[in-house]
Order: sequence, then C-alpha cells, then structure tokens
Amino acid sequence: MGMRFGSVALAAAVLALAPVGLTAAAGAAPILASDLILKNNSANLQYSWRVPPEVGVEPGLFEIMRGKAEAGFAAGLAQANADAAQAKKAGFPVHQYTDLRYWTVAADTMRLLALTGQLYGYTGGAHGNTGYDSVIWDRKTKTAISLPSLFSDRAKARAIIEPLVCKALAAEQKERRGGQKLPDFDKCPPLSQATLVPYGGMTPVAHSLRVIYAPYVAGPYVEGSYELTIPWPAAIRPLVKPEFREDLFGVMQ
Repeated sequence: MGMRFGSVALAAAVLALAPVGLTAAAGAAPILASDLILKNNSANLQYSWRVPPEVGVEPGLFEIMRGKAEAGFAAGLAQANADAAQAKKAGFPVHQYTDLRYWTVAADTMRLLALTGQLYGYTGGAHGNTGYDSVIWDRKTKTAISLPSLFSDRAKARAIIEPLVCKALAAEQKERRGGQKLPDFDKCPPLSQATLVPYGGMTPVAHSLRVIYAPYVAGPYVEGSYELTIPWPAAIRPLVKPEFREDLFGVMQ
C-alpha cells in the first residue's frame, strides 16, 4: 500500500507548532511531533516507527501505541543482539535486522479514528516479510475497539461481508494471474487471516471496509499484498449499532 511520507511529514511539522489540544493531560508535557516517530539504526537492528499527527491529539491512543513501540523496539534489539552474538560465535555472517512499522489514517470520523499499520521485518534469508495491523479508536469512550464491536449481530454481519470480500478477491486474483490457476491459493482465505479496518479516504465518513491480505495469504510472495475496498452494503446498515451508523453511513435523511 502506498505511504504518503511527504504529506505526513508536513502535517507533523504543523502539529509541532500547534499550541492547543496536544497535551496528554492537564499540566502534562505536550505531545510533540518528534514523539510520533521512533527511530534507531544500530549495527544489529534498524528500527523505525511512526504514527500520523491525528494520534497526537488522542493522548490515550498515543500512550498505548508509543508504549507498544518502545517495548517492541527493546525486545527486537535484545533479540537482534543475541542472534548476532550467536552467529559470530558460530562463525556465520551477521545480518542487520530490520523492523519497520508505519501507521496511516484509514478513516477519521466524528467518533472513530481508524488506522492501518504496514509492517516490514527482515531477519535474514532471501527477503523480508510484510504484514499489516489495524487500530480503531473510539473518541467518545477513549478506548480501542474491535471491528466486530461495531455490529449488533457479528455473525450476521460476517455472513453479509465475507461473500463480498471473496468475490472482490477472486476478481483481483484473476486479473493479476491472467487466468493462470494456482491450486495452493484457489480458496478464499478466512477473514481472520486479513487485516480489516473501516475506510473513508479523504471523506469524514468511513463508507467502506478495507481488507488487506499480506503476501502468502491470498497468493504467492511475488503477487504481493491484496488490498480490497468494499463499500458497506445497504444490508449491513441495520446491523450497525445506532451509535456508529453516522460514522459508517453519514447523516441519513
């Protein structure tokens, strides 16, 4: 998926200058633009983490994400150093590990802030691996929530959504493969193997579902990731909890 580093950097610079709404709590130190980035490049590990400026105005969310990033970096560095020492002792070449975690906004509504994380890791071998993650932040309750929690009946919602995802995936696979059959990837992977997040693009309504399958899930590594955008069908609206309907469907006349 494309990463718009230029626009994020510009917005982060503006964020650093803004005097309002950037404190973790009354009297607490402000959240600076530099706090939204964590980088380290040592002999054994290249680590980079960044979140968009929108996270900086949600102190609770920032604390959770920054805390996980710092813990992940510490654990990753310890593992990289240990593996490097073991490799040297055994007379094997030492490879610098890579751990990249870049987060972008998927949807920004009145109540919900949905983020997608693109992850990349390399620990030696022919190539690194790409993965994805997501976070949905409820501004009203100040908590992270799951996608299924948006629905009053999760099973019925899944029954509506899954066939649409499989149909869209099959169409994309057919286009990429030019009709070639790949027996190892001829079945639609379960939604549990995908990253799911509400998606709104540049609009204030999360009008679609973004579905991302990492390499090796829906196709071989050479096919890369599969990123699908499925507009919410009308049949799903009654299953969306009333408090979230405006976020997913806008103001209904």
